[in-house]
Amino acid sequence: MEAGLVMSGNLTSAVLRFTVTMILFMVLSEADMGYLGVFIALMDMVSIFCECGLHSTLVRFMSASAETRPQPLILRCLRVKLILCALCVLPLVLARGIFISVQGIEAQYRWLYPVAVAGGVLLSFNTFGMAVLQGRERYGLYTVLAAAINAFRLAIIGLMVLLKIRDPRLYLGAFFALPAAAVLLALILVPAALPRNGRERKPADATTGELLRFMWPLAVLQILAVAITRVDFLMLQSLTMDPEVVANYLLAFQIAFVFPLLTRTLFTILLPKVSAMKSAEALKHYRRRILHFCPGVFLLTVAAAAVAPFIITLVFKDKYQSALPIVRLLVLAYGMDVIINPLGLIFYAVGRTHYIPIMHALQLVIFLVANWLLIPLYAGVGAAIACVIIRTVAVAFTFTFTAKVINDVSAHSPGNTNDKG
Repeated sequence: MEAGLVMSGNLTSAVLRFTVTMILFMVLSEADMGYLGVFIALMDMVSIFCECGLHSTLVRFMSASAETRPQPLILRCLRVKLILCALCVLPLVLARGIFISVQGIEAQYRWLYPVAVAGGVLLSFNTFGMAVLQGRERYGLYTVLAAAINAFRLAIIGLMVLLKIRDPRLYLGAFFALPAAAVLLALILVPAALPRNGRERKPADATTGELLRFMWPLAVLQILAVAITRVDFLMLQSLTMDPEVVANYLLAFQIAFVFPLLTRTLFTILLPKVSAMKSAEALKHYRRRILHFCPGVFLLTVAAAAVAPFIITLVFKDKYQSALPIVRLLVLAYGMDVIINPLGLIFYAVGRTHYIPIMHALQLVIFLVANWLLIPLYAGVGAAIACVIIRTVAVAFTFTFTAKVINDVSAHSPGNTNDKG
């Protein structure tokens, strides 16, 4: 039940964000959407650097001390968060000129840089509030807050469309500024979820060192994961200096990203079930079942890759024809996540989660090199080819090392011995 509410909140937010972005594609120019893609990448990366695994850490420590008074722990985590935000924002303020120069941002769009950075910080504070609600097991309020940002975006931007407002600055500004409204909502919901008469309870707390020790592996994983899905936008703009190329890639990305949304749902549902599997035989059976689904998933992915271009043509006519080959490749790339993520749950079951950041780090290195080589030659198609390459690598990595860790579990199970005598 709880996992379902968390999943529904995150899924609703993702669907709303997709809807908002598609509306913007209909009302804004390709150049506007290209710069939107660049600054969305910046905003999302700022949000992750301002979090660095702190929110999952807060949930873990709050859940471990459910009968205590959580305010001291929340305040300590909030102090850590403020330090993270300062460490993230200060370099970005100093690097503004470098970013604008490297990305070739035209003068009329440069005002979006501080707005996107601020939007990323606000986004991270919203997820901090979500972490408190999740730690307090207030899943209904969590779902509301999870969907709030994109619900506000849909309401305001939809109203602007109905009023036939034409100024693109208002649309772009609203997209990045509306996380502030969700933060205000969090200031209402979070205090309501905290115990009011808890003075008799023992205060929950953890030292900063304990928080940091739990945080850093999560931080590495989150940073690598967001880099893999955002660095291509920044490289496209910096290597082509053409926002329309980024706009076509963003549209294809939005459609193909339906597959990661599906895999997040599978991840949430399957994680507790797979984590409960401890025997090598149970894990082998689960792995075989996933592998049996591979041919069917491949056929569905190929079918989706064939259909996706017709969706773009149907909705946008001739406006985004350059996105057609990109969406085919990105659907194939992200379709592989349907296999990679459920299979990767085996690493969680056997306590070998360090394989996941290793895989992401390998992907990121290959992604950077492939983009650097392919984007100058093929623009958005080159970035899409790079996505296919790194997900093929992820499939090979996951197939190989899930088999390895299951064999390790089997070798160390009671009753097994390497004694040949």
